[in-house]
Amino acid sequence: MNVLAYWHHPRFSSGVHGSDVTFEDFWLDLYRAGADVVLSGHDHDYERFAPQDPTGTLDVAYGIRQFVVGTGGVGLSSFGTAAPNSELRDASTFGVLQLTLKPDSYAWRFFPASGAFTDVGSAFVHDAPPPDISAPSAPDGLAAADVSESHVSLTWNPAADDVGVTGYELVRNGIARAFTTEAQFNDTDVLGGQTYEYLVRARDAWGNLSPLSAPLQVSTPSPPSSLVIALSADTTVRADRPASNYGSATAIAVDGSPLKDILLTFTLSGISGARVVSARLRLYCIDSSSFGGAFYLAPTTWAEGTVTWDTAPGASSGVVNSLGAVTSGSWYEVDLTSVITGEGTYGFRIASASTNGADYASREAGGGLAPTLIVELAPP
Repeated sequence: MNVLAYWHHPRFSSGVHGSDVTFEDFWLDLYRAGADVVLSGHDHDYERFAPQDPTGTLDVAYGIRQFVVGTGGVGLSSFGTAAPNSELRDASTFGVLQLTLKPDSYAWRFFPASGAFTDVGSAFVHDAPPPDISAPSAPDGLAAADVSESHVSLTWNPAADDVGVTGYELVRNGIARAFTTEAQFNDTDVLGGQTYEYLVRARDAWGNLSPLSAPLQVSTPSPPSSLVIALSADTTVRADRPASNYGSATAIAVDGSPLKDILLTFTLSGISGARVVSARLRLYCIDSSSFGGAFYLAPTTWAEGTVTWDTAPGASSGVVNSLGAVTSGSWYEVDLTSVITGEGTYGFRIASASTNGADYASREAGGGLAPTLIVELAPP
């Protein structure tokens, strides 16, 4: 006899919405029952598929033929890449599908509202397939890569089955977490500083589950901790006043005319061998400029209360980083991670060729506007 089912979203489709895997269990139950035809809509087009098993594999003996008939009149859509086993597609006309059901066969005919397109055919009905009682083999080779405090990438070797594996169930800490059709999964629902146990098992086209794989223990790294470090010293040195000291000023300035450079130092200590993930210097701008300055490493052999242009140490030749345009009343961060690698005292000299200088609050400014270094640390 004919066994027919219908619902809105197509399990398989070449239309704009595509195939909907959430209906795989429906397809499996119908396949076990020997169903012949499934009718769907949703995509605004007409499409006929060859008989398929629950994995989407051509099965002329026991497979289910699906028709997508979304040609009711709202508006027609285009097709994407043809899905496997799609036999006929059209999105040129509205229309209706007529099915004629007989005890041992069924026939179909598409009637277009306009145009020449039509689809006519017939097929014999079939019995239910013999039950598959063989479960897939247990997946092996479960491994993790790209482990971070927020992500674990898992891969494993495909399982074997006498009919066909439809997908894999991922179990984390004893709870089924996801189902995937590929032998891989990216777990983005993890926390840093935790240990997770993963297992995976395969499912075949009949719904049989394999034994669980060997467990895999994965420990995620602890998230970085942050330190806020105050500068040890900062000042401005001026070429037009080479013997003057500005160590007590509430502002530090960089300029190309008159020539002004900024000197600053800070000490990173007490981190017990932790790894520096990032180091960012925060500056509060109090005078706008089209260029905020170029940052160079420099010796720390100077004192805030006595240093002048004439006694200031020279900078290294390579620019560590630079700031573009800066606006008064705004905070800016300069990434210094490339040169701050661990404990120690670091010195920098900031210079600019722009005649439109930039001023920043110094460590004497108060009011929470002093420069600081923000360091993020991870365990060794």
